[in-house]
Amino acid sequence: LQENRLKRQKYGKLYQCDVFEKAGSMYVSKSCTQPSVDDLKELIVLAGGRLVDSSRKASLIIGPV
Repeated sequence: LQENRLKRQKYGKLYQCDVFEKAGSMYVSKSCTQPSVDDLKELIVLAGGRLVDSSRKASLIIGPV
């Protein structure tokens, strides 16, 4: 996460990471603690992922629901 943040800060919008681009929509459970929900969400977005606000809408669920 820190590496992605640093690259994003250094290169701005030119930096594109697409690891999660084809993973489909993702839901991060509020029960996640390590890493935190906010860190997971930030990492997913930085890596080209798409978040949804409901587990029912998600292709991939991260953590217990």
